[in-house]
Amino acid sequence: MRTTRARRLSRVVLSVPLLLLLGLPALQQPAAADDFSGTIDAAGTAWRSYDVSLTAGQKVQASLSWGTATADLNLFLRSTAGQTLAAATSTTARPEVLTYDVPATGSYKIGVKAVRGASTYAVHVGAAPVGGPTVFTGNLDAAGVSWQPNRQHFDGPGTAKATLDWTTTTADLNLFLRNGATVLASATSKTTRPETISWSVTQAADLDWGVKAVTGATAYRLQIDFTPAGQPAASPWPQFMGDERHTGLSTDTTLKASNVSQVRQVWQAHTGDRSYASPVVGHSTALDADIVYVANQGGTMQAFQAGSGERVWTYDINRPISGPATVRDGVVYVGGDDDYLYALNADTGALICRYNTGGVIYSNPNVIDMGAQGKVVFLGDAGITGGNDGGNFHAVNAVDPNSAVDCSGIWKYNQFGTPAGSVTSSGVWSSPAFARDVNGKALVVFGGSSPDNSVYALDADTGTRRWAYQTQTRYPDDDVGAGPLVTPPGTNGFADGVVYVPNKNNILYALNLRTGAQLWSFDMAADTPGLTGNGAARSTPAIVGRTLYLGYGFGVYAVDAITGLKVWKTQDFGLTTNQVLSSPSVTGPAGDQVVWVGSENGKVYAFSAATGRELWSTQTGSFVLASAAPADGRIYITSDDGYLYAYGLDPGAATKPTATITLPADGSSVANPGAGNRLTLAGTATDNTSVARVRLAVKDRNAGRWWDAASSTWTSIFTQFDAVLANPGAASTAWSSSFPVPFDGGPFFVQAEPLDSQGQRATGVTSSGVTVGSAGNPPETTVVSPTNIQVFPFPGGTRQSFPITVTGMATDTAGAMPGVAKVLVTITNIEHSERYCGFPGCGGSSPTEPAESSWGSQYVALPADLGSPGATSTSWSITFPTYTHPHKYRISAYAVDKDGETDATPFVVTRICVRDTGDNACS
Repeated sequence: MRTTRARRLSRVVLSVPLLLLLGLPALQQPAAADDFSGTIDAAGTAWRSYDVSLTAGQKVQASLSWGTATADLNLFLRSTAGQTLAAATSTTARPEVLTYDVPATGSYKIGVKAVRGASTYAVHVGAAPVGGPTVFTGNLDAAGVSWQPNRQHFDGPGTAKATLDWTTTTADLNLFLRNGATVLASATSKTTRPETISWSVTQAADLDWGVKAVTGATAYRLQIDFTPAGQPAASPWPQFMGDERHTGLSTDTTLKASNVSQVRQVWQAHTGDRSYASPVVGHSTALDADIVYVANQGGTMQAFQAGSGERVWTYDINRPISGPATVRDGVVYVGGDDDYLYALNADTGALICRYNTGGVIYSNPNVIDMGAQGKVVFLGDAGITGGNDGGNFHAVNAVDPNSAVDCSGIWKYNQFGTPAGSVTSSGVWSSPAFARDVNGKALVVFGGSSPDNSVYALDADTGTRRWAYQTQTRYPDDDVGAGPLVTPPGTNGFADGVVYVPNKNNILYALNLRTGAQLWSFDMAADTPGLTGNGAARSTPAIVGRTLYLGYGFGVYAVDAITGLKVWKTQDFGLTTNQVLSSPSVTGPAGDQVVWVGSENGKVYAFSAATGRELWSTQTGSFVLASAAPADGRIYITSDDGYLYAYGLDPGAATKPTATITLPADGSSVANPGAGNRLTLAGTATDNTSVARVRLAVKDRNAGRWWDAASSTWTSIFTQFDAVLANPGAASTAWSSSFPVPFDGGPFFVQAEPLDSQGQRATGVTSSGVTVGSAGNPPETTVVSPTNIQVFPFPGGTRQSFPITVTGMATDTAGAMPGVAKVLVTITNIEHSERYCGFPGCGGSSPTEPAESSWGSQYVALPADLGSPGATSTSWSITFPTYTHPHKYRISAYAVDKDGETDATPFVVTRICVRDTGDNACS
């Protein structure tokens, strides 16, 4: 925990008079606080002033709230001589909040100014809350006030990082750290914005952060983060939604509405397989760097340098990893489809310990320091198959110095339903949130899977149920898959605290944290005609002040956290996206904030938090389910295309090297070079100075394996190898290499990544897809029905499970023994990443939805029924049961002939859709 005085920008303080005005319960005020209230009118009494006595070394926070939403009020802290020391003048933030480090004991003035409208108002002045950054704001004019000192007291040794940003792009500001008249450090770049300084504080001291204008007048914001000596640097985004309560609000204010148009891709790195897991970012003391941790569907947990995208380590479990990890105190915790919770060394990836939950894990581990009990991991499992076959919620001993065995179970809960234990087939997809209620009781809150579809709060110490809330459901599968957001007691005037969570019926709920009673609900489907069947809410809300943000079937909603009324939705402004399952992350200073999400259309979006308008977007190579991780002035996010992307304000992006692939050409089909021969790879690389290396990666898409040139083997883990450069060190060079092609050939992916002599990597990675023919006489496979993007309505307009039959043809007329031996078919539920494995076949059962027992997380290729087994030409068919609700499915089929040769280019129906009557979209 940070020991320096600091404030959290996300805290909202409402005074007693205003709470009564709004009809909300009163909050208990802290000691040594001042409260002022009154009425103000921009057309009449446009200014009010109050005297306050402040003490040297104190950090104070002032908060101004008002009752009329259409009014705009500003807040100032001034000296008795009238000099403005700090101000909060946002046109959108309400309340306005400012923080100030008091340099000298004496009298000061709090000023309230009306910019627009008449309103009652209330001001609260008190000690700034502990635990966040120190923030200074002000205004500079190169022709006038060209120097502004900002004094900060440090309690003892540690590391300070200062970040200076400003609003006017044509201005140039410099940053200095001074001890009296001595300049200790400076940041004076003419092109870099923001300016940053890191400094090791050796003892208790009062230091000045000096801001100087070189050119132009501008408002500025200076943020200082301090890490006491002996304490690990804070993790900038250590878990899903940033923190244990899932607020989704980042303390990193670099990316904001006013500069987001300048954001571009900084780097991308291939994870080796499709990735649905949200990245997290932690600080490695051993590596002295921030590290991005992310997993993929190939079963690999990986660590990347946040600055460069260089891979640090990999850990492979050989089963899909769908849920996000958590990094805490040098340990990465992550769960996989193999039922295990893993604890890995965050610096090396070495296994520390693991715990068998007994079910597939999609849940994010929430790691909490429980005091005398030590650190505890809370997470759920979704049962043996990941479907409706019963799961548990777990409390597990984390890695820490206490006497408890690391990765050992403490308690588990499976009494789903009301009365408790009445629904035995439910489990947990949801990522749990942690909070303490108004009585100090530690609670873990999560959603239950279908068919129970409830929200649960358990005693975190014992696993005892505190309450359960049954959500409204239209269909058995309207589960609570999203993680809940929790606001603590007193926030926004709710004395008991609130749990905010949607269910797949597209209803957002606000529940009393202490009792589970419903406070309000917001029906997104009622507000958006046509939403039903085009999206099921699985996006965890984020919160800023009194506004909630969450994804829905056509974009993002903003909802008032107090009233449950819509503030805006992105569709109101002419933008209809694909379904947003991604949970929002918010960056930027108050009044200038950005909401980040990914969409199933493959785009990453930045929306204005204030207005909901699209400010920026970029296209990835496939759909995006992950949530963005903001850190270090960047956004990190993954895509189904397998890449981890980093976006930010990167002034050096234009000087990085680039590469092309000329052989094989993207999308080409080439002949098999024959057994023992290799396929040639070739291209070019350029840089403004010199090309040092070109690293290649080759994937056999059929086998899902990468070529390891060092060991001359194919491996499941992403692997790179160096190309041969024609002119090493030149600014432009050709490169070449080769790899062995299997006898059956098939589709291959090739990637080329250049590095220059300074070690810079390409901003974007060049890739090529090629199909290599077989060296023999393989069979041919086609799917006749269904056709790509075909829509199947529910029979009779009623949601239910019903059979779909897949039919096709297979031929084999050559080889020593012509004839088709078998056809293997893989059917994938795209949204769930589950495969049909026959009935019952997956190791579980569901009495309420038996069809779903036939789906599981493991890869399965099932034999189809052949019309004429062994013939040179035969029809084939296979039938699978749908889920009882709308979903998309992918079909892949390939034949094997009597010689044992395989059709190396399976026939793929990219997607078909099951939809409600009248909905003919299959996007």
